[in-house]
Amino acid sequence: MDISSRLHRLAATSGVDNLLILRPEDVRWLTGFTGRTSFVLVNRSTASAALFVDGRYYDRALSETEHVGATVDVRLLKS
Repeated sequence: MDISSRLHRLAATSGVDNLLILRPEDVRWLTGFTGRTSFVLVNRSTASAALFVDGRYYDRALSETEHVGATVDVRLLKS
């Protein structure tokens, strides 16, 4: 199963409106991002996901998610 399919399946079956993914292992499984300072917010109604990363990892997150074909919106964590 490819990464985009994983996100859509999770959104369809989670049973909640929004799902927050915090564990780095799960973030990587869902998005392909290998950094540690991140989280993913999955919106069930739109079947979309946003990957929030520390500013130090923004370019890396864009590159890694694009490389694996993940349909995820990469956003900066704001302090």
